[in-house]
Amino acid sequence: MAQAVAHDHGEHGAPGGHGPTGHPPTSLGLNNRKLGLWTFISSEALFFTALVATYLVMKPRNLALGGPRPEDFLGITLTAILAFILLMSSLTMVLAHHAAEHNDQRGIRLWLGATILLGLMFLGGQVYEFNKLWSEHFVTVTITEPDGKIVREGIAEHHLDAELAELQEHHPGATITQSAPKAVTWTTSLFGSTFFVLTGFHGTHVAIGVVWLTVVLIMALRGAISSRNSLTVEMAGLYWHFVDLVWVAIFTLIYLI
Repeated sequence: MAQAVAHDHGEHGAPGGHGPTGHPPTSLGLNNRKLGLWTFISSEALFFTALVATYLVMKPRNLALGGPRPEDFLGITLTAILAFILLMSSLTMVLAHHAAEHNDQRGIRLWLGATILLGLMFLGGQVYEFNKLWSEHFVTVTITEPDGKIVREGIAEHHLDAELAELQEHHPGATITQSAPKAVTWTTSLFGSTFFVLTGFHGTHVAIGVVWLTVVLIMALRGAISSRNSLTVEMAGLYWHFVDLVWVAIFTLIYLI
């Protein structure tokens, strides 16, 4: 009888256990799988913090070296739509977890599928932005003042005529030269290298999340997800919410500031 009771507690989770059979709680009362995921998320948060800090630190240096101005190339409309898509995917992920906890098989499949679809829409938008940005060109304009002072500015090619006229007006007597047009890539400027690494790294995390959720959806379609192992959905959801929050930070610090 004691063994039967112990077995029952193991399957449904003892008070504070937060986990299915074979995954007992740690001394902190947290499921060991969940604790491992939180540890991973913490390390990734530090990594993203370093990448964002690098972008922000290198931004003025990029401008000083004649690199392109980010505001000339980064479109707020598209990225705002992508931010909205990811925020909606967080909502559908919450609904998927709620359905799993209540053994709602139809809800699990529906909301997991919706989350995956929104994730793919985000990735498609990011690929579009990368291709568009990669096809843009900028020109480094060097302004040599009569006193020998040198100023460099990176100007988007589609703004070049208007910007040159304004520079000549504000720097009378200065010699103004310009480089050949260069594409915005991660090898042509500090802006390109830091921007593509940061957003590309985040996009990779979104792709990993889509694959993870697809695996969980396949399990749900086979009837392997229920209220007894809803932690499987919860853990995928924790990772997905982290990815969403990172994009909110990137959107705020890179596109809005």
